Amino acid sequence: MIEEALEQLMVGGFTSYRAFPLVYRAKFLLMEGKLEQAQQAARTALSYAQDGGYRSAEASAMAISGEIAAETGDAAAAEALLNQAIALFDLLGFRPGLARALNAMAKLQGHLGHAERADEFAGRSAHLWRDMGLASPSA
Repeated sequence: MIEEALEQLMVGGFTSYRAFPLVYRAKFLLMEGKLEQAQQAARTALSYAQDGGYRSAEASAMAISGEIAAETGDAAAAEALLNQAIALFDLLGFRPGLARALNAMAKLQGHLGHAERADEFAGRSAHLWRDMGLASPSA
């Protein structure tokens, strides 16, 4: 059912607008443990977003790509992609995306054994969620 809904979002429109449905597809595939398919969806989303100049979708595709890289054990790629996503979300002023990317970076840093850095990223994320009047999804 989710796949059918995402397919409907992909029909028609500009290719840059197809990036977000692919980001969501990558998230669902990651949750299902289908890492290769998730990586492909994320790569395609990033390409669509960059080709269309759709910066918020670009940042979202970078963030999910970073989460996928972390899940596959590629910590260096995960950190680089998440740093890029964090910088772009910050530049755009897109606080929900920034807060989610900071959450992902906190999780990565924790897995790498960098407790102080993990706490720093988690604290920044929690501050953003509070400022937006929302509960942190990681809380």
